[in-house]
This record gives sequence, C-alpha cells and structure tokens, in this order.
Amino acid sequence: MLPIVIIILIGISVGITIFLGTFFNLIFYLFKVIELITIVVLYFYLFSIYKEKLEAQGEERLKSFETLYNIPKVIPRKNEKLEANKVDYYEQELYSKPTTRKYQKSLLNTRKIKENEQIVSNFFKDNKEHYLDVDFNMQKLSLMTGIPSYYLSQTFNIALNTNFNAYLNKKRIEFACKLLENKEKQISVTELCFLCGYKSRTSFYDQFEKVTGHTLVEYKKISK
Repeated sequence: MLPIVIIILIGISVGITIFLGTFFNLIFYLFKVIELITIVVLYFYLFSIYKEKLEAQGEERLKSFETLYNIPKVIPRKNEKLEANKVDYYEQELYSKPTTRKYQKSLLNTRKIKENEQIVSNFFKDNKEHYLDVDFNMQKLSLMTGIPSYYLSQTFNIALNTNFNAYLNKKRIEFACKLLENKEKQISVTELCFLCGYKSRTSFYDQFEKVTGHTLVEYKKISK
C-alpha cells in the first residue's frame, strides 16, 4: 500500500511541477508579447513625432523659399523709393542667373547675399597680405570674414558670377600687373610668383594669361 501512495505523491508532485513550469512559461511569454507590443507602439509614436517635425521643417523652408520669390509689395516712403528700386533691380539680376537654381533649397535672402558680397569685396581690398599667401583658401576666408564656406560659395556664384578660385586668381594677377607696371623696381618672374601667392611659375603663367588675355612677355611689352 505504501509504495502506491508514494507513487501517487510523486505523480502529483511531477504534475504540479509541470503545471507550474507551464504556467510560469506562459507568464514569461505573455510579458515578452507585451514588451514587443510596447516597443512597436513606442516606435510608431516616435516615428509620427519625427514625421510631424520633418513636415513642419519642410513647410518652414517652403515659406522661406516663397518669401524669396514672392516678395510682398510694400509702398515705400518717399525717402525709401530709391533704395527700394535698387533692391528690386538687384533681385531681378540675382534670380535671373542660372547658378541661382543650384542653391534654391538653402538660398540666402537677397540682402544677406548683398551684405556678404560687400564683406568679401572689402576683405580683398584691405587684406592683400592674406590672400597673397600661398596657403590662402576658402576655409581661411570663411574664418576671417565669419561667413560659412557654403554661403561664401553662394555669394561668389550668385552675386559675383564666379567661383572662389577664379576670383582669388583675378585679384592676385591684378596685383602682379601693378608690380609689373612699377618702372622703378625690376622684379624676377620667380619673385613675382612668390609675391602673388603662386607656388609654381607654370601656374602663374597659366593664370596670368587667363586673366589678362596676354602672356607675361606680351604684357611686359604692352605696359612699357
């Protein structure tokens, strides 16, 4: 009789163990399902917030873009009419250029481009020692003027109808021409290259002819 009771007790114990194991497994998997659902819901919630933010930014950019191309008509005061006419003419010239299309998504407004143009012009007027340095580049111009490189690129392309390298070479060759026209001081080509910011004579010759339309020898003859 006793062995039967023991067997029954063992069977009951095993049954309870299996039941509890199955129960706890169910609880575990239930928590996993809840966790997965929570992650999915959270993902879609965060995605909707991000999407709304992107849409808001897109609308803001669109409004900014529309403002650039649909400038509201405001009746200027008498003393403002001349300045307004200048701005309108500048805008017409600015937006008629093909290069403007390249920057439509992040285009600076008209006044800012004009301000940057003035800053760049003043820099090249008053800082020969910097732009005649052989290592001068757009990054250094950006640091010295406080204008980000990308906006400098817009200013050169849109307002000045050129690019940084072409503008820099033009200013350097203009300085070289002034040195050549100085009759009181004879200067060698090697020295001229160095003073104008060029590392090689070949590069100097190429840029000189491109800017002036004459070779260095031809220009020396003309300027005599």
